[in-house]
Amino acid sequence: MGNIKKNISEIGIDTDTDRVNQKASFKFQNEELVEDLKNSLQLAIKDASDTFTKLEDDINLKVDNEEIRKETKEIMSHLQIEFEKSINILNNKILNSYNKNSIFKEEE
Repeated sequence: MGNIKKNISEIGIDTDTDRVNQKASFKFQNEELVEDLKNSLQLAIKDASDTFTKLEDDINLKVDNEEIRKETKEIMSHLQIEFEKSINILNNKILNSYNKNSIFKEEE
């Protein structure tokens, strides 16, 4: 039995039950936080999409000047692109943070 435990620890498998349980608990908490962040992010995206749609509808209905309408839509398009970039950056940061703290990552 001593040889098996020694061999297991040599290949990097943690045999400390409390430590493994602590890592598993931390991972579970991180998964809950990531899920909450994903839900919040999806809600923010939906809200922003609804806002852009409503704004576009209002512009089409209320702005008579074609040049102003066109320039306003270009500004909105730029805002949407910047919003998407920000969301992608945030998404990558969340995933990187989660992966960095994964239970399977070897402690340094």
